[in-house]
Amino acid sequence: SKHVRRYLLQKYKHSCCKCGWSKLHPVSDHSPLEINHIDDNAENTTEANLQLLCPNCHSLTEIFKTLTVTMVGSEEKDTMFRSATVRPYGCNIEAA
Repeated sequence: SKHVRRYLLQKYKHSCCKCGWSKLHPVSDHSPLEINHIDDNAENTTEANLQLLCPNCHSLTEIFKTLTVTMVGSEEKDTMFRSATVRPYGCNIEAA
């Protein structure tokens, strides 16, 4: 909800809980930080289950949007993460 988002933004001073990123969108002047449900249960809105993350850190969480599709064994998960190309948010430069 908007109230939970506002609370988390104030609590963490508009910064990512993991990396400290705190930029505002240049046009909207809003923070593009996202709320992560640690246990992947959107119904569980207890403070202990919520993190305020930048899009990059959020995309690197184990349970992220489409990554939750049946990854049973850790070997399969490790292979997927090793082969993925991950770029910082807003970066169009290929990694060396």
